[in-house]
Amino acid sequence: MIMVIRVVIVMVTRVVMVMVTRVVMVMVIRVVMVMVIRVVMVMVIRVVMVMVIRVVMIMVIRVVMIMVIRVVMAIMIRVVMAIMIRVVMAIMIRVVMAIMIRVVMVIMIRVVMAIMIRLVMITSSWPALSIHGFKI
Repeated sequence: MIMVIRVVIVMVTRVVMVMVTRVVMVMVIRVVMVMVIRVVMVMVIRVVMVMVIRVVMIMVIRVVMIMVIRVVMAIMIRVVMAIMIRVVMAIMIRVVMAIMIRVVMVIMIRVVMAIMIRLVMITSSWPALSIHGFKI
């Protein structure tokens, strides 16, 4: 009888121990899995976020650089064009003024020379003036 009771107690304790260890193992495995999953998720999220931030930053920097280069190029082209137009206008005005002065000088010299020649012709032929009605 005592043997039977012992065997029953041993069997019961074994079954209970197996059940308890199973439950405890399941609980521990769950907790450990949750912890591991959390840590792994945090690591993965960090890595992915760093990658995404790098890619986004590169894209944003490219776009901003393109925009800045366009704006700077437009401003530079305007400034250079304004300076070039001023320089060209100044050179053109000087050239035109020089040509105009030369032309005017030539015309003036011709006119003055013609007047002088006429005066010389008139003064060299005083008797001829009386024919034209000039009284001297």
